Amino acid sequence: MEIKIYEKEPVVLNMGHDCSLKEMIVVANYNFCNYDIKREKLPLTELSDPQKTLLVSLLSFDQRIDSKEVILQMKLKGFRPASLAELIYFEMAYPELCAGVPIIALGSVYRDSFGINSVPQFVADKNGRNLFLDLVDGDWEIGDKFLAVAI
Repeated sequence: MEIKIYEKEPVVLNMGHDCSLKEMIVVANYNFCNYDIKREKLPLTELSDPQKTLLVSLLSFDQRIDSKEVILQMKLKGFRPASLAELIYFEMAYPELCAGVPIIALGSVYRDSFGINSVPQFVADKNGRNLFLDLVDGDWEIGDKFLAVAI
């Protein structure tokens, strides 16, 4: 399986924050944000270090792929899946890298009352800047981008 990295070198992401998820969403000013994300149902343990500086990359695959295989391929390349907070900071810091196809953060999984797991997905398109939840099970489309954090 071939991994395409959209940025040849990782970009620096400063996670300087001292606000809640709700405050981050207000600052980000999304055209649409999934109700369950607004209700803070996603894990946010990554908010513990406001001075964190990360190296992140966008990874994309040349075939349909499931989430487990994406995470395995990330680990083989020295990455881990990004969290919701990291996705929000990335799309605000690098809007030019976020147009076109969805960017998925496999590091924050939401389990609803029916036992269905979903992950955050940012989409910038003609309808604006949108933050959705998408099913973690099943295959992702060719060219979908996954935010990965260097470990």
